[in-house]
Amino acid sequence: MVNGNNNNGEGGTNYPNSNEPPEDDELCDCNEQYLDSLIFKLEEGQGDAQSLADDYKELESKLTDSQKHFEEIIQSYKNMLQEVENEIKQHLTSCNNGLSEVRDEITKKIDKLSILIKTVFALIEFNKTQEKVAFYFITQYGILLHEAYVLKRAGMDKYRHSVANCQGAQLGEFGEMAATIFSDFKEYFDQWEDVYAKSHGVTIEEAKADSERDQVANRLGRLRGRENPTCDCADLMKDLIPKSHRDKY
Repeated sequence: MVNGNNNNGEGGTNYPNSNEPPEDDELCDCNEQYLDSLIFKLEEGQGDAQSLADDYKELESKLTDSQKHFEEIIQSYKNMLQEVENEIKQHLTSCNNGLSEVRDEITKKIDKLSILIKTVFALIEFNKTQEKVAFYFITQYGILLHEAYVLKRAGMDKYRHSVANCQGAQLGEFGEMAATIFSDFKEYFDQWEDVYAKSHGVTIEEAKADSERDQVANRLGRLRGRENPTCDCADLMKDLIPKSHRDKY
């Protein structure tokens, strides 16, 4: 993570404004050893992504069932409440045998269940959003590999990471939250047991510095996505493409 504040509204290294991204002095990613490592990670990631998608669908199904169950209970309480109201109308207020208290208690239960339904619905929406953001990240990662090892366009990682974050933020608060989680996890993984330093043949300090630059690009992507929810993120983040490749996009 990057400490401090920048002028983009999020913590990180200082830059003049949101339209001036960090210069990409990305370390060379074009050695064969790293290619093998990335291919392995991509294949592993495909399996993890499928497993994650299956888990999301299972969770969504359970949440949807819970929502339906709560709605059925609320309807039963509403029916009961109507019966109580009818009973109250048939008796004098002084002789209603506590029916008013029963009505008030049922109303409270309906209110509590309504709150539960809203919570479940929010969880369903967050789950769907997470699945979309995961798709964005996997897609951009696949494009990045193609660019680096087929098209031989090094240094595109900041652009691709920022595009995925931008797309996530355009989905709203949940999307931005999911994009932040995925981005932070990726950076933490790279630093875990010095994975990035070892795979790139660089020092730990250089690996940490590159991680900080990644996070600056990630936050910039989320900022622009949040502020421009209907724009194409590929265009919004074009200034993060290395100058040597900009004429190709």
